[in-house]
Amino acid sequence: MTEVEKQLRDYNWIKRNIEEARQQIEIIDDTIEALRELSAVEYSDMPKAKVIASVVESKAERIELELINLQSWNNRLEKYYKQEQEILDWLDYLQDNQREIVTLRAIKKMKWYMISRVANYNQDHARRLYHQAINSLQRYQKKMP
Repeated sequence: MTEVEKQLRDYNWIKRNIEEARQQIEIIDDTIEALRELSAVEYSDMPKAKVIASVVESKAERIELELINLQSWNNRLEKYYKQEQEILDWLDYLQDNQREIVTLRAIKKMKWYMISRVANYNQDHARRLYHQAINSLQRYQKKMP
């Protein structure tokens, strides 16, 4: 299996990772917002000033850690978006019939007999189109920086 085929087969995994990263970012955003709201509470009871100061410091540290976590998830999301866009660019590069076969085989992971039914080609012709497309994508990938 070529590197191009591996990346194409990872498309669904990339889409799942994008969704997971979006969910994690949303959770972290909610957590940061909740921590900021808790930190904004005013305390006027003077004897507890030291305890209150340590609570506020603790919240500030937690917010800082959540912001670091948020940056990490944003970086992952950006990486997954780049991978997804690269695959979509590859598919756009292909001819329509090749794109259909590659999508059915590599992304939807269909068997050859199903591809021949869906695409209305015999299995040998579908395989030929697939391998032509993969070879074409390998050449295209080598040209790209």
